[in-house]
Amino acid sequence: MKLIKQVSDKYEIDRDEVYGRHHTAHLIHTGHLLKKAGCDSEVINAGILHSIYDADSMYGNEGVPISERSTIALMTNPQTEKLIYKYSIAHVADNYENILVSEHAEDPYSARALADILICDMIEQIIWCVEKKNLFTYAEALEHLNKLQPAATYASDSVRKIFDLYVSKCI
Repeated sequence: MKLIKQVSDKYEIDRDEVYGRHHTAHLIHTGHLLKKAGCDSEVINAGILHSIYDADSMYGNEGVPISERSTIALMTNPQTEKLIYKYSIAHVADNYENILVSEHAEDPYSARALADILICDMIEQIIWCVEKKNLFTYAEALEHLNKLQPAATYASDSVRKIFDLYVSKCI
């Protein structure tokens, strides 16, 4: 967790609590899911920092400016930073399919890693908001999982199993 501390000490990524926790708690738990799924350290670290470039965060954070990508690459490594950056573009897309198809053609590893992060990000939110806090229902979570269906095609087998488990809980 040294990495997230380095980033949070330098940038505002943890200002407000939402649903009873700070942004860094979500980031850390997303990383734990990726680790549990057997992802490599680049993907885990990208998952831990996946939404740091989000200047319009529901947590009210300023986030890390895109102009600081080189600093984040030095804190992590270029591949990890690239995944963080690509997540910042993908997670606001209306449709993940076009992004993942394009990414897969360019770099299959990156497409799988991005799909794993997108899915574990959402699953972590479902664990917190549905299972732990009862803020939403599984039926409400299904809409978000349905949007991730194209990502599941590109995800690693272990993350796809987690995804399928949560889809079955929602039906």
